[in-house]
Amino acid sequence: MRRFLVAAVFAFVILAMLAPPGFAQAPAPKVTISGLFDQITSMGRNTYDGNLTRNSDKEWYARTRFRPDIEFAVGRVKAVLGLELDFQYGQSGPNDGGFPGNTSGSACGAGAGTLGGNAGATPPGGKVNISGCLDLNTDVAGLIEVKWIYTEFPLTGRDSLLPFIPVETMARAGGQPFGTLDQYKLAQYANGDFAGISAITTFAPNIKTNLTYVILEDELAGSNRGNPSLKLSRGEDYAWIFSTDITPIKGLDLKPPVLLLPRRRPDIRKCQA
Repeated sequence: MRRFLVAAVFAFVILAMLAPPGFAQAPAPKVTISGLFDQITSMGRNTYDGNLTRNSDKEWYARTRFRPDIEFAVGRVKAVLGLELDFQYGQSGPNDGGFPGNTSGSACGAGAGTLGGNAGATPPGGKVNISGCLDLNTDVAGLIEVKWIYTEFPLTGRDSLLPFIPVETMARAGGQPFGTLDQYKLAQYANGDFAGISAITTFAPNIKTNLTYVILEDELAGSNRGNPSLKLSRGEDYAWIFSTDITPIKGLDLKPPVLLLPRRRPDIRKCQA
């Protein structure tokens, strides 16, 4: 009996080793949520309008920021959705901001800026980093900002869209951060976020290239027809950014200056529209 069990186990192991790759288990989907919750407050007096002889400009300001990043991943393919909410404590303009029924196009219902020196000048409004105001009952609608919305996937290399190209390239498509596509820490040409496509190719553990296609303004077909003086096209504007990461020795990282090729087609119809 013991000899039979040993033979059966041995046969099972052999069959498992010879099983085709199709029987391999697919990677399990995974959802990860990360980000930050930020609370800040600041106060000041006679520092906001640039006029030290007038000391009526004063404030004590506070706001809450929530920046969740939601990542949906299956193997090396992932989709990322980054959201942002910025709310000031207390109403500082004619409305809360947001919708319905209380939209003015600016944060907290007033244009941001400083008080001018002339009578009748526009008073200061909401802060530039505020989406809305939390007044009594704190009901503010429609103020979720989409910061990132992109897909990351292997473009070349093993298990990629183009597996016949031996080097590995990880690509992103959609609204994404510039990150280190331009420089490591101090961005020379690009910072913040953009819409477009980026690709990081690894030729060796110490040599990588970064290629970025930035779409700034897009001209649609419907904007090209009709009376030229009535067209609303903003033109076709984009830029290419290329950089290289080189690590000749451990601890020494080099990133040669990027090659920036912006393209902008002037369109006088913008002033006419």
